[in-house]
Amino acid sequence: MITFYSCGKGDSNPNDPGNGGDNDTIELFYDDSIPSGFYYETNNEMGPGVQFTLPGLADSYQIIGLKMRLGTTNAGNISFSFRLFTWENNQPDSLLTEISVNYGIEDTWNTWDISSENLIMEGNDRFMAGMICDGVNQPSYGFDNYDNYHSWYYDGLQWTAFNQTIFMRALILDPAHHELIELQPVPNY
Repeated sequence: MITFYSCGKGDSNPNDPGNGGDNDTIELFYDDSIPSGFYYETNNEMGPGVQFTLPGLADSYQIIGLKMRLGTTNAGNISFSFRLFTWENNQPDSLLTEISVNYGIEDTWNTWDISSENLIMEGNDRFMAGMICDGVNQPSYGFDNYDNYHSWYYDGLQWTAFNQTIFMRALILDPAHHELIELQPVPNY
């Protein structure tokens, strides 16, 4: 596992990192950004998820973007839903929002701006972001074979812990200081 940290000026635009305003971006990596392989869903209402923990450095954060490493689309188009959930009792709980995604680029990282959802969370809260597929459209998503203890899978009925790393990230903004931070799952070992 590779750990990488970078900080730079001007990365305040989640749709175009590196070309934003005068704010700082903090990006943490706990993988090499190169997936071991790709999965796709052939069934309706199934897909991966990642549990994120906010860093607790500010009183609150706004979730402004979600990012995934997509592969080649197996069938149909890049079309799915992001569902964000609160986190209670070590599992996903209440649905915060659902966002339909109908665009993306194959074989690269994709970022979707969700700032219009105005999702504000307490500074050290946890939340789950899930990619729920319809079975007709089958975009593939990256994974690694090691367990980071933050990946989950929805089988159409319930979420269960998943023992591989899903390549999903969250972009958050500290509203008080306008600092953009990219969250990635942090191993618990």
